This record gives sequence, structure tokens and C-alpha cells, in this order.
Amino acid sequence: MMWRTMLLCTVSALIFCSFSAAADTTICPTTVDVKQQLASSVDGWTPTLDDSPHRLSGITFYDGPPQEKASLVYDNIKKTAPKEIATWQFGADGKRPTWIVCSYSGTAVQLAKSLPSKTSTCQITDNRTQQLSGQPLIESVSCK
Repeated sequence: MMWRTMLLCTVSALIFCSFSAAADTTICPTTVDVKQQLASSVDGWTPTLDDSPHRLSGITFYDGPPQEKASLVYDNIKKTAPKEIATWQFGADGKRPTWIVCSYSGTAVQLAKSLPSKTSTCQITDNRTQQLSGQPLIESVSCK
């Protein structure tokens, strides 16, 4: 009887976790590959390329397309050493789309896309003890 109870608890936990993970609507890719080159040659120098991956180093939310420069500030921040959880809440009226922009270390390339209109909140968890490109290391991103 005990093993049945344990099995039921395990299956229930797995089902709950799969539904929780399914609630995420947008997660930035953790790395991107880019092809960079000099815009013009530099006399006496030979360009070389660093093939290290460009890791996720920043996330910005925008009210409307990023070109409009209307970045949003978090609504709440919870600091529990060494982590920091920032929460953004978005209007449900759907009048203006919310956009997410993912920034990467060592490159000016960013990825941007509009969040699904039903997205009402996003959370970013940072680890303040680790840094990448001068910013706290992003441990997780979730949107619902």
C-alpha cells in the first residue's frame, strides 16, 4: 500500500510540473551564434574571430515595438541572497503588445519578439553572485 501512495505522489508531482512548465510562453535562447566582421579593415592588423558562444546576458520588456524605446521597469523585486526575482505585470487590455528583447554577451545582436496577447506576467531570476558582461547571471525566465 505504501508504494502505491508513493507512486501516486510521484505521478501527481510530474503532472503538476509539466503543467507549470507549459505555462511559460517565452524563454530567451541561452546562446546564439553570430557572424561578425569588421566594417572596414584596420591597417597592420589581421581580424580573427572568437568562436565562444554568446550567452544570454540581459532581458528587456517593452510597451510596443522595441524601436519605440518604451522599456518597462519591473513592478516588484524580491531579494533573497544570492538571488533576485523581478516581476513585470502587463495590462490585459491588449491595446498595445508587450515585446521581449534578449541581449547576449560579446555581440550587439539581440532577439526580439512580441509576447502572446494573453501574457500577463513575467519573472526573471538573477544570481547576484555571478556576472556575465557586467550583469547578474540570469538563472530563469518565465512568462504566463
